[in-house]
Amino acid sequence: MLGAIAGALAVFWLQPVAQGQELQRNSLVSAQNAAAAKLSSEENNYNLKVGPVRFLMSAFAGFEFNDNIGLSERNRIADFAVRFGIDLRAIWQITRLNALSIDIGIGFQRYVNNPDVIKGNLTIAPNSQIGFDVYIADVVRLNFHDRFEIRQDPIDGVTLSNLLNFGRFLNTAGVTMVADLNTVVITAGYDHFNWVSLNREFDYLERADEQFTASVMYQIVPRTFVGVEGTYSISNYRQNVLNDSRGFSIGGYLDWAVSPYLRLVARAGFEHRNFSGNVVNGFGGGLYRDGSNLDGWYASINIQHRINAYLSQNLSAGRTNELGYTSNYNQLYYVRYSIDWRANSRLAIGLSTFYEAVQTSGGLLDEDLTRWGAGVSATYQLGLRMTGAVRYNFVTKDSNRPLQDYYQNRLTVDFNYRF
Repeated sequence: MLGAIAGALAVFWLQPVAQGQELQRNSLVSAQNAAAAKLSSEENNYNLKVGPVRFLMSAFAGFEFNDNIGLSERNRIADFAVRFGIDLRAIWQITRLNALSIDIGIGFQRYVNNPDVIKGNLTIAPNSQIGFDVYIADVVRLNFHDRFEIRQDPIDGVTLSNLLNFGRFLNTAGVTMVADLNTVVITAGYDHFNWVSLNREFDYLERADEQFTASVMYQIVPRTFVGVEGTYSISNYRQNVLNDSRGFSIGGYLDWAVSPYLRLVARAGFEHRNFSGNVVNGFGGGLYRDGSNLDGWYASINIQHRINAYLSQNLSAGRTNELGYTSNYNQLYYVRYSIDWRANSRLAIGLSTFYEAVQTSGGLLDEDLTRWGAGVSATYQLGLRMTGAVRYNFVTKDSNRPLQDYYQNRLTVDFNYRF
């Protein structure tokens, strides 16, 4: 794996850099002040205005073909789905610099041949949120937020297989403070997170987290920042199936603009998490009998490269740890790559691929697995307000546990209309 990552990095470093749009580090406070002021003055950045509140609305509709909606190795179910919804953004510019915003995308999806198999049809887009920014002396920005979403698709759960109904509501509410002092950037935040199941079968996954974050970055030379970052979190499950936990992480951070068109962001550190399940006669606590604690390292690297005004690419790789569905935690190694090409003023084409290697922390359902996939997309501007998009994605999973393998092909066609 290290050889593959090194080869990919070499591709980035050896690419010619010319005639591109610069990738620059903007002030996290002053630049957003300017953006807020600009937003206040743009009279065409909405399609409906009610008093001081401006609205930007769009609608989408399309269909999808999925040859394995249940992520199954056997008894695969293929089906067509119809989907439609609306995206709404509301902005209330309370002062020249401070604004209250609401972003929400509500969608509905229903399978044609198996309408009763999937119990949940409603989705709320991951970028949905209510946010309020407060600027203090052009140095400090306070962001109060409530981010929420409803997911139905289980594909983002790396260890999940053989399930059709995995609806869940995710909500994150909190505040983030950013103080941009030019050569020093200080960030601190608190979030309360809720994971709520929409299907009784997975009620045992419901939990509440308290999450604290802080970081300090220092500019050592122009366009190069180094820093330290830390987190502390507490997780409490509603049922006694999985183990409650608390833990912290501490590490270093690098943000390096190698050139005006090439940027590297890297972080690495140590993470500890203690789980509440007691080990008795060699077995851990909770229904899944996982008595392990987490003591390990995390690391990630992300490289953004704008080759020219029409072509850009992105590479990321790393190791991370996340709470598990049948174990205390999952250890995940990943490599992801994407390239985007603006073919002309109407057509944009994207290619992506990824590889993941996962090991669960133990328990009765201990699992080692790998997943990889690839995708291609084409977006075309059909008119002044209408956009069409075609996407194809393939993913396959290989597990050491029986009947947990699968592969899936998915084709979607969507149309978006901006009012």
